[in-house]
Amino acid sequence: MIIAGEHRRTLADAGLGKDDVRDVLFKHRLDDTISRPEDILVVSAGGAGGRFSAISISWGSQHRYLAVTRPVEECVSLDDRNRR
Repeated sequence: MIIAGEHRRTLADAGLGKDDVRDVLFKHRLDDTISRPEDILVVSAGGAGGRFSAISISWGSQHRYLAVTRPVEECVSLDDRNRR
């Protein structure tokens, strides 16, 4: 689950976090391919610009394909990039 900036603020204002999102998605899952809430990866991406969150479905089982995350070392704004 990729949560956009405006959705992130709405959830935070309601006192909800990633674990809450995982629990709701798990409770309302359509099949049993997800065996526990911890199997759902929730990330925050984007900023102001609309409520455009997304769900990305894995192509494989949880035992064969694992998500890999890495910290971003440098963040470049679009304004800075367009000046180059």
